[in-house]
Amino acid sequence: MRHDLRRALGPESCRLACETPRTLRLDISGVDVDALLFDAALARGDSESLKTAVGLYRGALLEDCAEEWVVDERRHREQAYLIALEALASEAAMRGEHAAAVGYLHQAIEADLYREDLLRA
Repeated sequence: MRHDLRRALGPESCRLACETPRTLRLDISGVDVDALLFDAALARGDSESLKTAVGLYRGALLEDCAEEWVVDERRHREQAYLIALEALASEAAMRGEHAAAVGYLHQAIEADLYREDLLRA
């Protein structure tokens, strides 16, 4: 597995460290990581930052990974994405930009088809 990762990383394989036979560490210093940029944009919380966060979201974090540690991270980011979309929709509606509000709500519904409050909105 380490060999495959090193090959996939190519010239950046020097960022991969194997401190023990069961652990891997990836040095991300000086690199933009979309998940971290997403978190930072959400933390700022203003409209432009929320739009940035929504634009960065590409779906469930490590969707095919069933490791226990990722489940909470995935759920947290999915909910944060939906909250950002709801906030943007609400702001757009208050400004009278109903088409934009509907667009944000459609994105939220696509992400979570079973949220009745989104469907009602």
